[in-house]
Amino acid sequence: MEAGGGVIPADVLGELSGGLGSLSSLSDMGIEAVGVLGERINEQLGGAMEDAQKAIDEAKKTGEDLQKQAEDIQNQVNDAADKVKGIFGGGKKDEP
Repeated sequence: MEAGGGVIPADVLGELSGGLGSLSSLSDMGIEAVGVLGERINEQLGGAMEDAQKAIDEAKKTGEDLQKQAEDIQNQVNDAADKVKGIFGGGKKDEP
């Protein structure tokens, strides 16, 4: 309003000033509700992010457990193969 003093006629400025003065505060117009809604959305997203992180952690642990089981099975297969080789003389040098 002050910046328009030299450009806007005085009677228009007076009307504009009066109209602006009669406006309600933003909180009366529901802007406060938007802020509360934003907080609730953040709370919801925060909970969803925590749930997602828990699922990721569980999946990682499951993957690690599966890797360990696969290594154990591979070791058992190698041990069994070594025993079979021992039965048939595998891995020994032929004597002249």
